[in-house]
Amino acid sequence: MKNKKTDILVIGSGPGGAVSALTTLEAGFDVLVLEEGDYYKNSSPPNHNIQEIKNYCRQGGLTFMFGSPKISYAEGRCVGGGSEVNGGLYHRTPKRILEKWNIKNATEKDMAPHFKWVEEQLSIVEPSVPNTKSSQKLLEGATALKWKSMLVPQWFSMDNSIAKKHSMTQTILKRFLEKNGTIESNIWVEKIEQTGPTWKVIYKQSNKTYAVEATQVILACGAIQTPALLKRSGLGQLLKPSLACHPMLKVMAEFPQSVQDPNQTIQIGNVQVKEFENKFTFGCGVSNESFISQSASLHPNMQAQIEDNWKSMSNYYVQIQGPSVGKITQLPFFKEPVLTYKLSKKEIDLIKEGLVALCQLLFKAGAKTIYPLVHRAIPISSASDIQKACNSLSKKQLILSTIHLFGSCPMASSPNKGVVDSHGNVFNLPNLHIHDASILCSAPGVNPQGSVMAFARRNSIEIKK
Repeated sequence: MKNKKTDILVIGSGPGGAVSALTTLEAGFDVLVLEEGDYYKNSSPPNHNIQEIKNYCRQGGLTFMFGSPKISYAEGRCVGGGSEVNGGLYHRTPKRILEKWNIKNATEKDMAPHFKWVEEQLSIVEPSVPNTKSSQKLLEGATALKWKSMLVPQWFSMDNSIAKKHSMTQTILKRFLEKNGTIESNIWVEKIEQTGPTWKVIYKQSNKTYAVEATQVILACGAIQTPALLKRSGLGQLLKPSLACHPMLKVMAEFPQSVQDPNQTIQIGNVQVKEFENKFTFGCGVSNESFISQSASLHPNMQAQIEDNWKSMSNYYVQIQGPSVGKITQLPFFKEPVLTYKLSKKEIDLIKEGLVALCQLLFKAGAKTIYPLVHRAIPISSASDIQKACNSLSKKQLILSTIHLFGSCPMASSPNKGVVDSHGNVFNLPNLHIHDASILCSAPGVNPQGSVMAFARRNSIEIKK
């Protein structure tokens, strides 16, 4: 791609960037999308094998936030972003979270038409039954304990018992391209520069440096890469340590019977337990043979049994809403930013409390043995052992991860409280917008992609020529 001009330049093609691109294109703008990753044209649900994760995720999904303990995280890095590799679980922003954020013109009623638009674009499916046997076990345990649970909507459809995903490349970006929008992939954006009323974006493609002049720029690189780009562009003074996430601890449960379906095409279960949603949530993790083998590596005595018994095993997680915040540092001469996130004692205690409750539920669902996925792990073989096993865990034993990151450029009423205003406009920098998970004010307690898309739709409508 040669140097050019455009009305709107969108950097990042995940859920926020995709929605922003289509919305502004349909409003009559000339729109160009730049994406760092590659373009994989695949309509099948993700299999979560090693090659797929290597293709779709930054650094093969092996990235960490430093702290005690460290937290691993995965970032989508492809056309369509994380929507191409995740389970397609969809939530509206809970009413209690919108009320907590208290963003101007963003009440549940205000946001409803934008969520409805997203749901129509993605053909969101409202399930009537659990989509996996491992999900069914969660539902059985919750029912036995009389705990609140839900079947989470997903962006999948079924065609002759074969699931098809409705990710960004299959829906919103497909329509964007059909309407003559332009996406350029495998591009590294070095920096953005304000040049009077317009913006110049410097990027590399095939080891050559180019520039695009844009009347308006929408940053949709995600909660890590958007602030990293601002820092590379000399705009780091806008930022404060505010990165939020949903820290997650996993367990592997073994049942007397198979919890795997040989014809299963969806790898993520759609049941979540919401009894304690103000504190933590339970759900199903990826449980194919390779992921079960990886989980069993923390329990050496299990290795010999995996080949014969893996179908009776499934991964589950407890996910908390952490009140702590992390920091993003962009070191000179380094391409990737460095993240730090220090868990508070309150969060550690909350993880242990959630682990106890999850184990109680799984034993009620018929689990024989539960294997916490922690260092120096000891299997839990009965409900009477739960409290002792979980409460004795030290902070150093915990192996935590997250797939939800947000809040690094939050919406606020003024620049001393956040980075963007209530419609994603960067304070004091005209024609620069942020439309991704970084603008969410705090941990929403649910998968944030629905929130990202609805706010991107709402904010893009407000962009004027």
